[in-house]
Amino acid sequence: MNVEFYNNHIETLCDLKALADKHGCRLSFGVDHNDENGATSFDSFDCILDKEHNRGIIDDLDKCGYIDDESHIETTKLWFELYDPNNEERHYHLMSYVETIAYVKYCEWSYETLEDETVQFIEENEAEWFPTDNDAHIFHRSKCDTIIKGFEKQEHLSVYRSGMALKFFGDLVCDYLGEERIQRVY
Repeated sequence: MNVEFYNNHIETLCDLKALADKHGCRLSFGVDHNDENGATSFDSFDCILDKEHNRGIIDDLDKCGYIDDESHIETTKLWFELYDPNNEERHYHLMSYVETIAYVKYCEWSYETLEDETVQFIEENEAEWFPTDNDAHIFHRSKCDTIIKGFEKQEHLSVYRSGMALKFFGDLVCDYLGEERIQRVY
């Protein structure tokens, strides 16, 4: 995930800092990135398959082929935090936007050896076809989550792109502090 803050983002950060200071609070934000290379089991790719609900597909894939060690998972988290020392119940109020991208190279399998449900999964998640002696598919799945903690009983939207994360966090902060929301185009 690329994170770019332009002038309106910087102005919003400055306005949020001023509001936080006014209420005796502090703001923090950051970006965390993790790139896990060489995953060789579908158990590692929970962003593609829910282990609990897709155990049969995972077992079938593991039995009928293998994951090449070129496979990897990238996770990027853009996080924002409001620290409120005046709140007796909860000091930290957090919002994170998490994007996970998985690349899986699945090798040496054939349709004849896989269960119908597994074949359907491959067809629905196929990103590219690379016809080689070993027949391999590349699965690419991107999953985005919005995680919010500490802003109880406040309505929020799921972040749909990194540029909107600050806007939605700003709305949460303004609502929490009882201030008018910051109105800008991002």
